[in-house]
Amino acid sequence: MSGVVIEKGAYVSQDATIVGEVTIGKGTFIHPRAEIIADAGPIIIGQFNIIEELVKITNGNDPNQNYVVIIGNSNTFEIGSEISAKQIGNSNTFQVKSKYGYDGRRINIFCLKYNRLT
Repeated sequence: MSGVVIEKGAYVSQDATIVGEVTIGKGTFIHPRAEIIADAGPIIIGQFNIIEELVKITNGNDPNQNYVVIIGNSNTFEIGSEISAKQIGNSNTFQVKSKYGYDGRRINIFCLKYNRLT
């Protein structure tokens, strides 16, 4: 986990995968088998976030982009959600297996993103 900064009070499972320049804020919990992949630039994760099993947060999907991904405070990323937004505000919930894409959007505060059943 070279390039990873874990602030005091954060918990990162030994079974999580963290690649690249990643900062994890205090009170944030990263569960086993979560993946945080910072291939195209840093990812900054704020305070008191919950990142559950099989969540994938990345900024490396577009090799032509080089930007910092900023995740605010008190967000919940439920099992299997996939996130690659440039910026996420505070107090959002991404429900099980939801996907939030690679189009550079910003998630504001108190949003709920869910996986639509078809």
